[in-house]
Amino acid sequence: MEQPLYTIKSQYTLDEFLRYNKYILSSRYHLKRQHYTCYAVSLLIWCGVVASDVASYTSHHAFPISSIITLLVLGYVNWNLHTSTDRKAREAYNKNTLTKDAPYELCFYGTYFVLSVNGDMSRSKFQYNRLFEIIETETNYYVMTVWNNGVIICKTDCPQGFDGFIRGVKTTYRL
Repeated sequence: MEQPLYTIKSQYTLDEFLRYNKYILSSRYHLKRQHYTCYAVSLLIWCGVVASDVASYTSHHAFPISSIITLLVLGYVNWNLHTSTDRKAREAYNKNTLTKDAPYELCFYGTYFVLSVNGDMSRSKFQYNRLFEIIETETNYYVMTVWNNGVIICKTDCPQGFDGFIRGVKTTYRL
């Protein structure tokens, strides 16, 4: 039986999952650009309502209630937009009983790696040439098996020499 070149044992945590989710949403779905667009549109809507209220006040001396209501509604919408990604990610993490706080093991071989979650409850084999991408951040490697799903590898859990190995895989397979 072939021996792995590197073995990594770790555990899925909520913090790592949230960090992964935020990175993928920012890089793949342009999350910040969507937020800034929503903020700009909200500001334009509110400015229009304020201008309308100012015109109404000068002619009818009406209280600018629509500006206040619009500000509250847009404030809630923007707050919800800003916090919904972490809230949804927490819900997804908590619903997935297979990986929630689960220990996992990664065994890296010459042309593939094997992921085992909860012992052998879930075992998957991935060929390097079929991976979508390997992303390196300051704290983690994200081995993307498809464009929106991947394996989180904490750099603190990596054995000595693994950095060079994974960068070599990334270069060799153009990931």
